[in-house]
Amino acid sequence: MAGGNFTLADTALLGESSVSVSPDSFPKFPVLFLPIFRMRSPFQRLAIRLLTVVVFTIMIVREGYGQAITMTPVVDPGTRPTPKVQKARPGPWGELEYWEIWLEPPTQLVLSAAYLSEKGEWRLPLMAPDEVRRYFLTNGLTEEQVDSLLVPERVREERDWIAIQPPIELIESFTPEFRNSFYTALGKWSFNRFQDKPFALGGDTVRSLADAGRHRIPQDVIDYADRLVYQRGGQNVLTDYPQVLQKMPAMQTRLELTKLLMRARSMMVRLRITPDSDLDQLRKYWSAGRRNRDVLPILNAVASTQDVEYLDIVHLLPPNPRKYLYAYARASMAVANDFPDCFWTSFNFLEPESSDRNLDYPVNRLVGTRWLEVKEPLRFGDMIIVEEIATGEAVHACTYIADDLVYSKNGLSLLRPFVIEDLSSVLNGYLLPGKTVARYYRHRDIVNEID
Repeated sequence: MAGGNFTLADTALLGESSVSVSPDSFPKFPVLFLPIFRMRSPFQRLAIRLLTVVVFTIMIVREGYGQAITMTPVVDPGTRPTPKVQKARPGPWGELEYWEIWLEPPTQLVLSAAYLSEKGEWRLPLMAPDEVRRYFLTNGLTEEQVDSLLVPERVREERDWIAIQPPIELIESFTPEFRNSFYTALGKWSFNRFQDKPFALGGDTVRSLADAGRHRIPQDVIDYADRLVYQRGGQNVLTDYPQVLQKMPAMQTRLELTKLLMRARSMMVRLRITPDSDLDQLRKYWSAGRRNRDVLPILNAVASTQDVEYLDIVHLLPPNPRKYLYAYARASMAVANDFPDCFWTSFNFLEPESSDRNLDYPVNRLVGTRWLEVKEPLRFGDMIIVEEIATGEAVHACTYIADDLVYSKNGLSLLRPFVIEDLSSVLNGYLLPGKTVARYYRHRDIVNEID
């Protein structure tokens, strides 16, 4: 992403990257109401958003979602594995322990995105009937399949496009390879919402996402959804989400499925402080050259309190990441069509207050001036930027915490949370031999203090 322009890479499949085969660059969701932001006045946008939330809230309450409900575990609680606590490698950061968690977006955000009303239509630009037929034949459908698709009751003409409701039998007949090529072709038009920007599951399946937490989705629906999953750019993606919704008429389970597909992995981290801990080293590391010295009182307090050994990492972060970690960006944080992304997140990490200027691709403006390139080993607060070798354009950024842990936000969607993830997975996703490279940068104030 550059200059705040929206691309496929930014909003759904490829995160900040324009490299089409980058695995970790597949955020799961598009920006909320992007067409509305571009096409209507501020008053109209607000009215439409409020109306959408009200309508779907009424529908869900009528279905019983507003009543107390009992969530059914995926597996019996007695056999559910407890989170595996892992220990980081020893280093100047001290003794760190961490475990995996899964985040889901708030219900209101999901409703605002108007997912539950999607019909699963295929849309083409306005063209003559023989051109429509030729398009589908050229892209791999047979004469018989096109005949079943273009019956009058399945086709309607709108102001800007031709909408076609495909038979479910046709969709189910596609192989994963054909599904990828055919939907990639349809996805060149942004009005084909899920062909353009599928739900990206990364290395997961619908089943593995379901196993990560509780839900009430029938197993046969989960299995059906997985049969419609295919690969794009080396990642599992789901386009036929509207067809899966048809298997669940109840609005509450439709909402649960949508949130399940949007689950995002993060880490919870804690620092263990014992009488044997090197407190001077801990203070030096976590204060980040005095730019983060405000964490020293809580660090000293835990170290001096008897029978207290652990301090959650969130208390050692600077104000901005401390505020946003595990949370979702708000619509009010946008400036025009620009939403917080990985660059905004990383360049604001050590700042006392968030700067909206970092919404406008701050790499060219700040790298080399406020941020200076360094070599490993990395320190708390250092920035990792993955760049295209050919163009020098940055495709992703994250901030180093300790060991193999980084802080980031993948993509500019409001449905993408601020997380802690493992650096090795990030680099495995973004580093492409001969195409991209990782560079490391340190804030000039920290460099000057070290020197």
